[in-house]
Amino acid sequence: MRIDAPGNTQVFSKNFTPDSSWNTNSINNYLSISDKHSGNFVFETKLDSMNTLKLTTGVNLNFSKSNGDYDVENLNGETSAMINTNNRRSNDDRDQSAYNANLLWMHKFKKQYRTISVNTSFNANKSNSDGFLYSQLDFYKNDIVDSTNIIDQRNLINNTSNTIGSRISYTEPLAKDFYLEASYAFNRVDRNNVRDILAKGNGGAYNNRVDSLSNNFDYNEMSNSPGFGLRYSNKKVNINVGSSVAFTSYDQLDNTLGTETSFSFSNHFPRANISYKIKPSESVRLFYNGNTTAPSLSQLQPIRVNTDPLNQYIGNQDLRPSFAHRFSLSYDNWKMLSERNIYGGMDFSFTQNAFATFASINNAVRTSKTVNTDGIYNYSVYLSYNKKLRKANLRVGLSPRINMSQMVDFVASYNGETVKNTTKNSFYNLRLSISRDVEKNIIFIWLLILAIMWRKLR
Repeated sequence: MRIDAPGNTQVFSKNFTPDSSWNTNSINNYLSISDKHSGNFVFETKLDSMNTLKLTTGVNLNFSKSNGDYDVENLNGETSAMINTNNRRSNDDRDQSAYNANLLWMHKFKKQYRTISVNTSFNANKSNSDGFLYSQLDFYKNDIVDSTNIIDQRNLINNTSNTIGSRISYTEPLAKDFYLEASYAFNRVDRNNVRDILAKGNGGAYNNRVDSLSNNFDYNEMSNSPGFGLRYSNKKVNINVGSSVAFTSYDQLDNTLGTETSFSFSNHFPRANISYKIKPSESVRLFYNGNTTAPSLSQLQPIRVNTDPLNQYIGNQDLRPSFAHRFSLSYDNWKMLSERNIYGGMDFSFTQNAFATFASINNAVRTSKTVNTDGIYNYSVYLSYNKKLRKANLRVGLSPRINMSQMVDFVASYNGETVKNTTKNSFYNLRLSISRDVEKNIIFIWLLILAIMWRKLR
């Protein structure tokens, strides 16, 4: 599949810091061309009455080319004096490939509900890109160019990632309607990130490596995750509680400097799910899930990315994992004879040590990194009512919804003062629907269309 995506974007924005403001006007013309190819293979066989084997494989290939022309100016928000202008031209050729395989074996024992399964997977990803960047950034003083920063470089970026993992799960009936679930998972990820930024040397060839912008990192991750769960299930009540712990170690090797950094995290994944059937057509559910997310390689590596001179990013080796909590309560009531349904509930989630952006600004040039913070949450309340009015052959529905969320980021202004920005969003929605069943008319229309097509074919 080939996709050609030309585009043009114009942006007019106003930016604020605690002690200043500036206006940004930009025009971006770009073209992206990509060729995508994918294939999948699934093989499943029942070895005997007790054993099942399933193999799933896939491959995805993506070849893309992109180029862009970007022009931007930043002006003082009070005096409209020019702060800086940036003219940037870039192009990039990128080849990406992804291969995956998954093998699942399931075994049933003679004792009812006693089972064991082993799931092993392998993923290989590779990305190679070759691009050029030319940028002229002019800084103004009294509306006259005071200094100029020119970037003329070639960007060679090669990333590889290989992942192998296996998970074994065992289910044991302890008593009537009561089950034990135990699991163990092993996962290993080997990544290599090579970023060669080359400046022009003698003769005009791009052969001078810029060490401050280049890197060659090996990043290896290994985790062991034991877990357990208890499940109780009968006609009215279904309870599932459990937890798993991932003991994860990371090794980061800087192949350029020959330095190695090692650190480890203990990630917890508690869960609880309770459902109760008040009646066969009426039930209530309570759900909780906890999830730990470790920092990514790009968030940790202390390498400056200058592909956008006005918005540069640098890694933060002090990042800690984030932990997200999610609670959900729902209620469902269905009456078949009157065809009436009521569904409602509420969701609430918050994140400890969440990943947020810390940006420092100087002359409208933003340098950012990822930091940990608290105070990020989201909650929603919703209800849905639907009923069929048989005499009028109509279906009516009413669905109100409320959603609230809060995000956090940090900004350091010209004088070095750091300000915490809290953004609150509120969403209110009320949906009213009225529909009518017209199945007989639709069947008649389809028969008419088929008759016309048959006549033309004759």
